[in-house]
Amino acid sequence: TAATGIVRRLAERDALLRGLDRQIASDILWVFNDPGLYQLLVTQRRWTQRRFRSWLTNSMQAQLLEPPERTVGR
Repeated sequence: TAATGIVRRLAERDALLRGLDRQIASDILWVFNDPGLYQLLVTQRRWTQRRFRSWLTNSMQAQLLEPPERTVGR
């Protein structure tokens, strides 16, 4: 699937969250990309598109990616 390919590329770049199994990561990404999620939150629950995009971006990053390194002294 497309999710599997994206996860593979993330792993190759050492960006995938440490300890996260690739198959589980693919499943998470697959669910986040389900159009039904948009339908539920934007259409039925009346989230704005902006709120949905922000939530989806933050959720994908938190679930799939290593957090960015913090610079010492900031």
